[in-house]
Amino acid sequence: IYRFSRNPAFMAFDLLYLGFALIFPNLLMIVMAVLALFLFDLQIRGEENYLITVFGERYRDYQKAVRRYL
Repeated sequence: IYRFSRNPAFMAFDLLYLGFALIFPNLLMIVMAVLALFLFDLQIRGEENYLITVFGERYRDYQKAVRRYL
């Protein structure tokens, strides 16, 4: 699965929150979905910076080969 997405678990969580916002379209669910998307993206970017420091060019090559989400 990591050949198709560098973050399949986070992508699943994003889809879950978006699904809840579509099923229960109220202000709270929409705000929670947008907030979750934003916060997960921040976490992913922070983890990627860490992985670059640890694995260097090997991780950069992986980034070029596989998209962040899908």
